[in-house]
Amino acid sequence: MNRCNRDMKNLFVSVGLIAAGTAGLQAAYAPDANTMTAAKVWSVAGTLRGFYDSNYQTSQSAKGSWGFELSPQVNLNVALQQTELGARFTFGAYYYQEREHLNQDPWDETYESDIWLDHAFSERWQTRASDSFVVGQEPELIDPSTSVPTRVNGNNLRNTGNLSVSTVWTRLFSTQAGYANSIFLYDNKDGTAADPSLAGMLNRMEQYVNLDLQWEVAPQTMVFIGGMFGWVDYNGDEPIGYKTPTTYYYSDARNSRSYFGYVGAQHSLMANLSFNGRVGVQYTDF
Repeated sequence: MNRCNRDMKNLFVSVGLIAAGTAGLQAAYAPDANTMTAAKVWSVAGTLRGFYDSNYQTSQSAKGSWGFELSPQVNLNVALQQTELGARFTFGAYYYQEREHLNQDPWDETYESDIWLDHAFSERWQTRASDSFVVGQEPELIDPSTSVPTRVNGNNLRNTGNLSVSTVWTRLFSTQAGYANSIFLYDNKDGTAADPSLAGMLNRMEQYVNLDLQWEVAPQTMVFIGGMFGWVDYNGDEPIGYKTPTTYYYSDARNSRSYFGYVGAQHSLMANLSFNGRVGVQYTDF
């Protein structure tokens, strides 16, 4: 987990004490000639490490603390002939010694789960679906856009789902369509217009749909043009500011609609090196 912040100095030093794991493999099976061959792979790992964090609250009033992390993880991958399924669950427990000295709860707990499905309907049609669910306190973990740059108490939640479909229409022309949905729920609620809560300011649903048109202009070069539409709905349903001395702005005053357009190119320089560049415009209506 990244515990550094762009705007706040932070020194994080860790020493791994124990790292252990076990993996099991179920051999491929083929009951008969008409059955798809399948392989199942699972693994379990755990990490125990000590650390010193010079700014464990990720705040301007930096406070340092010694501590340790315990983090078990379970992984599962199922590979079939045209389908791949995967799942990963990670639990993190973090102990901060300084909090105990301040009569505060010294433990942070995070939960991360990821699932995904890749399926090829044919050589021309492929789809991918994935979902990422996180509960925790770290700003980079809960909200990668760092709407809140500091650590947030409570069981704050983010869930992000993605769905994409890739289609090859001709030897040179293909398309990729996608949909993404993110939900953010913060534990800090019941704010006022004078002192809005994080739930009132940041609880929201973000949705984006996109379509890319792709042309293969050379065996190693592809150009594309695309567009995306996004809408963000804030659903905390709490006052977040004063409109007049007697009326309030509520959470949904932050709703927005965004339109994106872009063009770009991708070029493979060699088997393990490629270049991808794009330029575009964005218009947002609040």
